[in-house]
Amino acid sequence: FDVDAFLNIIDFYIERNDPVKALQVIDYAKQQHPASVEFLLREAQLLGMVERPNEALSILGNAEKLSPTDPDIYMIRGSIYSQQQKFELAIENFNKAIPLATELDLLYLNIAYVYESWGDYDKAIKYLKLCLDDNQENEIALYEIAFCFEFTDKLDDSVAFYKQFIDRCPYSFPAWYNLGNVHNRRGDFEDAL
Repeated sequence: FDVDAFLNIIDFYIERNDPVKALQVIDYAKQQHPASVEFLLREAQLLGMVERPNEALSILGNAEKLSPTDPDIYMIRGSIYSQQQKFELAIENFNKAIPLATELDLLYLNIAYVYESWGDYDKAIKYLKLCLDDNQENEIALYEIAFCFEFTDKLDDSVAFYKQFIDRCPYSFPAWYNLGNVHNRRGDFEDAL
């Protein structure tokens, strides 16, 4: 098999939530393609999922030596550090990925999750806004920012944000839905309707 065929098989097992078989395929794939960084990244990702973070971090170190400009290395490492509640290291690695990544919305969303876990909802809101600037259709970010505004009791800021967002994206169901919920929480029932 070529690299792409192996990646498809690995992804199949990941989607089926079968990390053991996915890791078996990775072992076989690495024998045929020992210089492939993609297999190292998938392996590190899977090891992080099955709570073997030290092995995952070691593999990411090897991958970084082979391909230091691959943003996935820093994203996966950031996710592992976040799972370990090493938030400073997580943010540091996500920040390393920013200048290397092409799709920033997922990266900004992950940074927002770290700040939420860390209890810094204002910074989470900042990165969720960046996420939505990069991809206005990221519904997860729209719902997550609603949670952050509600948790910090910044309902006025939430209304202002959603009104600006709706001006740019008037057909966004989640934005209208969240704006209605905020108006309802504020007791502005006519505006909510």
